[in-house]
Amino acid sequence: MSVLAALAAHYDRLERCHDVVPFGFTRERITFGLVLSTDGEAVACDDLRLGANGQSHGRPMTVPRSFKRSGIKPPPFFLWDNSRYVLGLGRPADGSEPRAYADRAAAFRDWHELLFDGTDDPGLLAVRCFLRSWTPERFGQAPFSPALLDRTIVFRLAGDTDADGRPRFLHDRPAARAVWESHASDGDRPEAVCLVSGVTAPTARLHPAIKGVSRARKTGASLVSFHQAAFTSHGKRQGDNAPVSEAAAFRYGAALNALLAPGSRATLRIGDTTTVFWADAAVHGETAARRVEALVTAALRPTGPPDPVRDGNDRRQAGRSWDWLGVPSAAQAVGLGIDPDIGVHILGLAPNGPRLSVRFWQELTAGALLDRLSAHWGDLRLEPPAWKTPPSPAALLYALARQGRPETIPPQLAGELMRAILTGHRYPRSVLTAVLQRLRAGDPIDGPRAALCKAILQRDARLYRRRTTDPSTGPNKGVPVKVTPLAGGLLTSARHSSSLATTALPSSDGRSLQQDTPPVPPEPVPPPSLPPHRSPAPTPVDMESEIERISGEWFKALR
Repeated sequence: MSVLAALAAHYDRLERCHDVVPFGFTRERITFGLVLSTDGEAVACDDLRLGANGQSHGRPMTVPRSFKRSGIKPPPFFLWDNSRYVLGLGRPADGSEPRAYADRAAAFRDWHELLFDGTDDPGLLAVRCFLRSWTPERFGQAPFSPALLDRTIVFRLAGDTDADGRPRFLHDRPAARAVWESHASDGDRPEAVCLVSGVTAPTARLHPAIKGVSRARKTGASLVSFHQAAFTSHGKRQGDNAPVSEAAAFRYGAALNALLAPGSRATLRIGDTTTVFWADAAVHGETAARRVEALVTAALRPTGPPDPVRDGNDRRQAGRSWDWLGVPSAAQAVGLGIDPDIGVHILGLAPNGPRLSVRFWQELTAGALLDRLSAHWGDLRLEPPAWKTPPSPAALLYALARQGRPETIPPQLAGELMRAILTGHRYPRSVLTAVLQRLRAGDPIDGPRAALCKAILQRDARLYRRRTTDPSTGPNKGVPVKVTPLAGGLLTSARHSSSLATTALPSSDGRSLQQDTPPVPPEPVPPPSLPPHRSPAPTPVDMESEIERISGEWFKALR
């Protein structure tokens, strides 16, 4: 299933839970509400901002849908917009005195005049009277203030309330919804077979803006866009090159924006990659799906910089324990209370100017996810472990930081590392290169760096044995992987330092585990004899034995 098709299907689940808005509407942050009398006079202004002064933001509200605007005459929104459209006033980019935007105010007024034609609703008539009589010169009078400039504004009829007695805004009145729903469904776009749903329907010219991706534009970025002539064909433009119906585009956009919304528990941010995930609830139900999503959160949640001995987190986390290694995924699923057959979708997004890049996309079952996490943690494990509990992907990246500063971590490595964990493929060699660069720069040789090097080399060797097709380099002929003394020494040094440190760890009853006698250093390994000066036949190479042999030599040299 494609990314768009999976997101469109996830919309149905969110709609059942009332977590998304209906077709034709969107979720926006509104800062002010203009209260109108029945004759169109502004009598008050509701401050809808949330948060402390200086960091306030608008209140999330369901309003008629927004869209991307461009050109010299961008169109307005219905019954809400920023002050440049509603009042015809705003501040320039240089922050100087307010200036008038007469063309945008006129477009806002003419647009609502057209949609309100024939209505007899008192609220809509009040908005029309206000727009007809409004002039920027009245901005200095009450209830207007400079705080409204460049902020989003909605309308409310004085004294109007909903069934619960709460103030009701004009876009929530039944007459306003009827006007907008009739307009939203009456498009003039050509019809084509939708690549997502397979039905013939009006196609979307522009796809919805996706908001909430870390380091992307705050106004939203496009997951699908055609912005240059090189991307067009057969005279088609914009979304006609890859037709997706307006309904399907809205569904996937609403689902993705809901996953990325502030406070969402289905979002993880690691480096420059924002990861969203969800589970299928159509077969196994909502409760089972949420349990799987909780497992993904527990296993991949970013943590702080790890300590080689104590990671500062003594709590046992579901799905993150060394005890799970070697346990079949079915038994793990039973222990965690989840169904291993539930489908899981994991999507990684990164900013790319006005658009979004897909760093990875994985569809798998909960059981397969447990298998790949166990394989990943097994590759990382040392004896004694470099971490008290299996580390999160974000914790691994701290081994690449210069002088322990997380801002120096190469951001693109997050997506590459996460892709390798989820797919079970090779770790990015750039991670090994980055670790070795830190060591050459004088950073300490600790357990996490040793574990990373060991995991990369061990997985490469395992996958090479499995996939090789050349009999001259098959499992019986050895693995052509060169292990340097530095990489081998990392393992022994980390294991020895971890052994020294763990002797001072407190036990569960509070007593110290410090030994009375110092730990016995490892026995030196005699150096290997040099091979004769001839070309011997290839002999099998045991990767683990080779690492241990070189580790012993390197550690002996250090002593």
